[in-house]
Amino acid sequence: MQRSWTHDENEFMTRMLTAEGEGILRVLDHWREMGLIGGAIELDGRLIAYTLAEPVTPELIMIHYEKGLPEFHEVYQVINKDFLFHDARSYKIANREEDMGDPGLRHAKLAYLPCGYVEKCNVHWNANA
Repeated sequence: MQRSWTHDENEFMTRMLTAEGEGILRVLDHWREMGLIGGAIELDGRLIAYTLAEPVTPELIMIHYEKGLPEFHEVYQVINKDFLFHDARSYKIANREEDMGDPGLRHAKLAYLPCGYVEKCNVHWNANA
């Protein structure tokens, strides 16, 4: 499933997704050694979504990866809800990491009604100025 995620019509995005995908595949190969936990959704023998998270403290879990096939509407909501309910139930806080400035991702993350939000900004430096 991860490999199917790495193609986009935009060449730059394809390179970015490919680099991200290679990193994720390395993590998937060693997730147990890294102390990660995760969950997946399979439909008719086909993996359609997965999530990987890191227990940080007894109360905090950090969701590092959450991927789903786009043709399955609301699969992200389902993997998120099911993973937190079944596999991460003992954690009080789930850190969903940053939205990377993507308005759609920000909207989706804010829809979960976070208990906190760290405002970040980008600094652009012109070394020639």
